[in-house]
Amino acid sequence: MRTLPVLRFITGLLGICLGVASLPAQQNWQWANSLPASIQWKDVTFGNGTYVAVGDDGMIATSADGGAWTMRRMNTAQVVLNAVEFADGRFVAVGMGTETRIGAALIMTSTDGITWATNDTIANSVNAQLRDVAYGNGTWVISGFGGARFMSSTDGATWTQRAAPGTGIPGKIAFGAGRFVSTASGNTGYTSTDGITWTSVNVAPANSILEGVALLLLFRASGRGVAPRDLLANLLAGLCLMFALRGVVRDAGTA
Repeated sequence: MRTLPVLRFITGLLGICLGVASLPAQQNWQWANSLPASIQWKDVTFGNGTYVAVGDDGMIATSADGGAWTMRRMNTAQVVLNAVEFADGRFVAVGMGTETRIGAALIMTSTDGITWATNDTIANSVNAQLRDVAYGNGTWVISGFGGARFMSSTDGATWTQRAAPGTGIPGKIAFGAGRFVSTASGNTGYTSTDGITWTSVNVAPANSILEGVALLLLFRASGRGVAPRDLLANLLAGLCLMFALRGVVRDAGTA
């Protein structure tokens, strides 16, 4: 009979719902509809009283309250924006591709999130997939792969490529506690105090450890990411749900 597995699943689902209902009010979420719905949004930031979201096809949307969104840049095929950050009075968004060069390194800047300018100097000279951007100690830093691993700038307009040791491809990047930390492929990572000189870090047993450190530093610096007090709770909740679902599947297969 399958009654027992079904009852277990319903009981587990009820427990999850009760747990969610008991969360503090500030953790309740409300659906915010944005158009077009088919776009895969990659990142969001806040500055100058404006939320800015970026995603595939070079899409940019802004909102004053996080609920009502306005498209600021319509889709451009073969263009992707992977990350956006606000600091020092400006937004910086990074990705790959322009209307004329598919593989070009893409850097866009704006002071209000509405009007954007593309860095043509970089787009015309560097082929790269720029993956993330961070700001700290008066310096902007971009991580990526292809023609550039790291790039740094003091004004968000003029950028210099920076070498990195090792073969790991940089991923997410964050600034906190006086240093930049970047995840990388191949169980490696990178750190730098100035965004110019980088040191390779061997990560074991998996790259997810450094990813967690980067997220914690990101939360400390900007309020985004994962708060230290929530990291363990989220991990335990995920493990409990995983084991509960495994039990349901196992029992259903033997019933």
